[in-house]
Amino acid sequence: GMIPLGSCTMKYNSPESMEQITEPKYNIHPWKNIDETPFEIIIENVSNKLKELSGFDHIFFGSQSGAMGEYSGLTTIRNYLDTNNLEHKNIILLPDSCHGTNSASRSLAGLDIINLKTNDEGDIDLDNFNTIMDEHGDNVAGAMITFPSTLGIFEDNIEYIINKIHDHNGLVYMDGANLNAILGNIIPSNLGFDLCHFNLHK
Repeated sequence: GMIPLGSCTMKYNSPESMEQITEPKYNIHPWKNIDETPFEIIIENVSNKLKELSGFDHIFFGSQSGAMGEYSGLTTIRNYLDTNNLEHKNIILLPDSCHGTNSASRSLAGLDIINLKTNDEGDIDLDNFNTIMDEHGDNVAGAMITFPSTLGIFEDNIEYIINKIHDHNGLVYMDGANLNAILGNIIPSNLGFDLCHFNLHK
């Protein structure tokens, strides 16, 4: 189908509106070069705004849902590691408060999973995190962290967690499902996140 996985995309976009993207005059991705369409200015404008809001250098419009954005992010992490002779890294850390599609996206990307426990306050349990990193750090490709989490928590120790994963040559993906909660107030790259997805339909 048009959306292999992505509950919120199906929830927020009606079938009637999604059918419009199959019209040749609107279907500009991924087979057409945007430079050859009247949409170039719109896409460039949106790209620049997303770069400003995220602090990232590049924007990719290939994903049709948040979950497929997750898959694109994990594929990017995999490509980064393979390019830097870190092919052995195959573990993604997922908090038990992660967004529901994270595990499925991780499976599609062919990566293994270790769950991170949360404490009574809803933050990632640092003792559990440090134990996992001490034991598996050399094989940790990265982490997928919904920020703020599905519990509505802004993760007090996010920079510590990101820095420790970076120290082990891993990358940290920010699930942008709850991005509206920080939009305009916090720039993901300033916290150390390496990549994220945007649910533009939200």
